[in-house]
Amino acid sequence: MHDAIGTAGMLRGWVSIWTTQMAWLVVALAVSIGTMVVVEALIAARARREQRKLPLISAAVAGCQDPKLG
Repeated sequence: MHDAIGTAGMLRGWVSIWTTQMAWLVVALAVSIGTMVVVEALIAARARREQRKLPLISAAVAGCQDPKLG
């Protein structure tokens, strides 16, 4: 009888540890995916901002250059 109770308790312990480990795995996966989504959005926003700045800079540089002769 004691062996059956001990085995059931051990099984219950392993199930709780396994469930906890899986929960942390899901949390870690969600945090890492969320972090990558934010980083990708920031990179895309920076690229869009750089593309909007580029025509202004190139127009300013073109206006300062000497006109072509002949």
